[in-house]
Amino acid sequence: MPRRLSVPRRTLGLIRQIRICQRAVYAVFQTQGNGTIKYLRSKGIHKKLFEDAQYQRAKYLYTPDGTARSEQEIQARLEKSKQDIKPPYGLIGRVLKDWKRNVAKKKMERTLYENNLKAGQVGGNTALSKMGVVPTFRLRNKRLIESLKARGFKIGGVVNDNTLKQFQKILVDRYYYNGESPYEVEKAIRGLFKNTYKNRSMTIARTETGIAQMEVQTETFKQNDIKRKYWMAIVDDRTRDTHEAAETEGDIPMDEKFQATHMLWPFDSSGKSDDIVNCRCDLGIVNEKREKDSYVWTGEDAKS
Repeated sequence: MPRRLSVPRRTLGLIRQIRICQRAVYAVFQTQGNGTIKYLRSKGIHKKLFEDAQYQRAKYLYTPDGTARSEQEIQARLEKSKQDIKPPYGLIGRVLKDWKRNVAKKKMERTLYENNLKAGQVGGNTALSKMGVVPTFRLRNKRLIESLKARGFKIGGVVNDNTLKQFQKILVDRYYYNGESPYEVEKAIRGLFKNTYKNRSMTIARTETGIAQMEVQTETFKQNDIKRKYWMAIVDDRTRDTHEAAETEGDIPMDEKFQATHMLWPFDSSGKSDDIVNCRCDLGIVNEKREKDSYVWTGEDAKS
């Protein structure tokens, strides 16, 4: 009879890797934050933006003959013409382009790629443990390595693009809409990288580590002829309804999707972001009894 395994929801190795990734991602954010402040100061960009914003705002503060507009009229004109002072235009457009080239660079992509390889190693060892095999996994499968690398560089680019949008919003809102000083703008930028990104770095770490380790874990099951799987959810007041429903589906073939989530496994990157981000689920297997000396795939190029 097949043996249905009950396994821990989170291995110590996975938890450790999530924390390592969180610290690494947050360190990149802090490097970017410090680089942003240095960039704005070194080229006199703060002053240029402040002066440009004052000029742009003057169009809304005064009539052509120099008469001051009422506060209500100013707000109405600002709301109606916001597109006139939104990037990409003139100075703001150049600042954002230079920031992406000189500050963001490729460090986030490299950080996530290196994390993915380590998380994949954890996933392979976790899979072998679930199969009842002494963990001896060493990831060297070229296809999996390339997949993890591509994911790291793709998501690293997305993270940088999102950072750029938030940086852009601070510059536009603070300088052009609110008319704030360089000191106030710089304070907002520091708060963005130090406080806002602390939680964001943990979300990125949990999600990307989970995706990488589960991809390699599932591939290890397939390469070792595991036929059936089941969804394992942590059921509490934070559990997604779709994940709880997936657990009730019981055992299904390894190549089939769970109906509730339309995913092959937890953290399946082809699923919806609502079902992936900060997921806490795991994948269980129905483990067939193995011959003592039977072949075990441990991370090499796929068997023929």
